[in-house]
Amino acid sequence: MNTDPYWLGWAAGIVDGEGCIQIVKRQGVKGYTYYLTRLSVTNTDPRVTERFKAAFGGSISRQRMMKSTRQKTKYQWMVNATKAERIILLLRPWLLVKAEQADIALAARQYRQYGARSLGPYGGTTDQNALEWLRRELRRLKVIEWPAEQSHQGGPSQGGADAQSRLFS
Repeated sequence: MNTDPYWLGWAAGIVDGEGCIQIVKRQGVKGYTYYLTRLSVTNTDPRVTERFKAAFGGSISRQRMMKSTRQKTKYQWMVNATKAERIILLLRPWLLVKAEQADIALAARQYRQYGARSLGPYGGTTDQNALEWLRRELRRLKVIEWPAEQSHQGGPSQGGADAQSRLFS
């Protein structure tokens, strides 16, 4: 795992802009509910996701767009569970946009213990109420609510330089 501070700073910037930190709720084959931490990066340039895979492991999936659209193919790098948590912990000092999301994902560790196979297919004991609350809190952070004066103007993407000055003032 690459621990060079310059690399970690670059990787954190990519996660801030193109990444997703999640607590995923799943139903196991024997009816167990389990929660796992997921970290992913999606980009149209495969070199970005390949670099993440080379440094941190994980997997890459390709999402082709329909021929009728002009969208580029998307590549998504992903890691789950303890590997995702270790990477988030490494990147945390450099995260800005996703810092609070990272803190919530890392807080979930105390409510989950991986590896105890006898307690479920993905192991561990869980405090499901706490994990569900953290999962919902993480999802809440992903919702962007624009101030009322921007909503009638179409938000910052359609407002040009004036919208940018409102965002960064």
